[in-house]
Amino acid sequence: MTGYPETPGWRAGSAETSRLAAEFVAPTAGRMMDRAEDYIRDHGPASPEEIAAAIAAPGERLLLTSVRARVCQLRNLGRIVDAGADKRGIGESGRVRVIRWRVTTPEERRQWAALKALVDEKGPGDDR
Repeated sequence: MTGYPETPGWRAGSAETSRLAAEFVAPTAGRMMDRAEDYIRDHGPASPEEIAAAIAAPGERLLLTSVRARVCQLRNLGRIVDAGADKRGIGESGRVRVIRWRVTTPEERRQWAALKALVDEKGPGDDR
């Protein structure tokens, strides 16, 4: 899974279709991430379900799984964080409580970047 979270990824050992799907959505994934982040910034904390319903253009078939994948990328890039237990939303089943996400502050992004740089410097498996 090279390039994740900057580009869509797949798990090692997963079916080839997972890799093919990631490669297929790669050209449009960045735009969907930006649309999701913009929606959260403009409307406050939101779940993937809320984001999908809000950002789908008329006549566009927007899969919830695609939005969830982009939300994961945004989280792994430090651009959004869990808004907290008191901000939970209702999932697509109507019964399950789901995470609503908020855009990170500039300070949180600086902290995230510093932590990521430290982890990248140490490398995998380095317990310095």
